[in-house]
Amino acid sequence: MKQSKPNTPKLPSKFELTDEEKDELQAEAAKIINSKRHKAAREQYLQHVINELMKADDPGNYETEVIVIDVAGHSDRIVLDGAVYYQGVQYEVSANKAATMREIMWRTHQHEAEIGFANRDYYRPPVPRAQNLLITPSNSKGIPLAGARF
Repeated sequence: MKQSKPNTPKLPSKFELTDEEKDELQAEAAKIINSKRHKAAREQYLQHVINELMKADDPGNYETEVIVIDVAGHSDRIVLDGAVYYQGVQYEVSANKAATMREIMWRTHQHEAEIGFANRDYYRPPVPRAQNLLITPSNSKGIPLAGARF
């Protein structure tokens, strides 16, 4: 049974082309490559300009803010667009979403005040939490990875 060879073009031997022809082909190849690079650069710059114009129309969707969730005692989270944001945890969200979350947090505290602070004992103030904890059998609360020794 014959094995089929891949269909690869046969390159001409060095004796089939003159030095002038080789130089012409080298220049033509360089021109094609430069044209492709130029086209890619134009596309990249065009995408950059489109993104900047979209940001100018609605900057709140493109700028981010860091926000710590601080809701009243009767609540332990905010659910926004199907995503859950827990009490006392820090999140990085768009400026528009941060404004909405601040309003929701304010309204939970307003509601708590309206009902006479019924859940005042359940209030959990946000506390700074370490990020990237390493949990070990000897330390169930975790230690920050920055100070961990391996």
